[in-house]
Amino acid sequence: MSISSTDSLRTLSNRTTVENVVLFISDTLRSDHLPKRVGRSGIAGKMITPSTGTLQSVSAITTGQYPSRHKLWRKDREQLAKRPELFESRPNYGLGADTSWVFLDSSEKPIVKVHRLNGETRVTDLKPPFVYVELDKGGHSPYGIPFEEQPDDETFWRGRSNEELKKLYERGVQKSTERFHELVDTLSAMGVLEETLVVFLGDHGELLGEVKYGGFYGHASPLVPEVVTVPVVFLGAGLPKNEQYEPIISGVDIAPTLLAAMGKSVPDYMDGDNLWDTAPEMDRIVRSETIQLGEGGVIDSIAPRPVPAYSAVSFWDRSGGYVFHQNNALVRFVMSQYWKLIGSPPASLTRKNWTPGNHKRMLEIHCRNQLTFGDPNFTPDDLSIPSLDY
Repeated sequence: MSISSTDSLRTLSNRTTVENVVLFISDTLRSDHLPKRVGRSGIAGKMITPSTGTLQSVSAITTGQYPSRHKLWRKDREQLAKRPELFESRPNYGLGADTSWVFLDSSEKPIVKVHRLNGETRVTDLKPPFVYVELDKGGHSPYGIPFEEQPDDETFWRGRSNEELKKLYERGVQKSTERFHELVDTLSAMGVLEETLVVFLGDHGELLGEVKYGGFYGHASPLVPEVVTVPVVFLGAGLPKNEQYEPIISGVDIAPTLLAAMGKSVPDYMDGDNLWDTAPEMDRIVRSETIQLGEGGVIDSIAPRPVPAYSAVSFWDRSGGYVFHQNNALVRFVMSQYWKLIGSPPASLTRKNWTPGNHKRMLEIHCRNQLTFGDPNFTPDDLSIPSLDY
């Protein structure tokens, strides 16, 4: 069954508000790799991630603001301007990241610091009413291997076939979703599942050696459907199971939706829509944006400040989208060649897969000023394109 644009989540729930909210973020999860069991556990839809890096995307998800608003482009900007309203909305709140940044102390994990928290929390440590966010390793490389067992990059990537890597990626995703189901079981055992709105989603997708883009792996750039389209599933809170949500969703919708579900007012500064009380139009347009700074590179050694190696804004509807590159095409050319073929962890595999055709496709996807994907039901003239500032 499909959920139409006339259906808000509150309409579909048997709750007017909920006591708790739980957000489970599976890192590097593509929309087309969502395990069926997760999709059938609630109302599943497709979401456009606000950005292609974990800190930028997750911060947009928890604040309801696009990265061009929260400004976390650079790694030396370690914190949001203030703790997100999502956390402040309940007396009990926490964030867990057991499977990410495993070699760092809890208080030093970037995802903890960026949200102005003091450390990690387990959901079992919280008493209702609460807000809990969990960032899971998901499908992130090294695919299918816990970070604590990670081999060096050369060992992991060299000699593996594309098919083997895809199977490892799927194994990592499967393990992540098993941890998600354990979390749901924990909420049920705590007796709070029906009073909790649970959201499962990816923070960004991943390229898995697609020939049409040049045969490389990763997610920072370029902005393409496989990187910006992620799954989202709403469950608990009396919501039905095995349903499809047809309107396109943006990652910046999550915070206002969770706040509204708890009966809280949605701040005007949030960019997203409140899906708890309202439903977006079927022809809705949402966006994804990124700036990847070439910090420490050759270009930066002669530049007064870090130069964007890749900068782009993209707009999407249910049928497709446009990508507008914003930084210098020559810089995109130089940095894409260096990073994809030399500097990145999977560079050795990209070189192994090198063909003249792959190289041509890699250059096209990075160096054209504008890209079109699918058959969007809008034109560039319909858009107000922001200029990204870093």
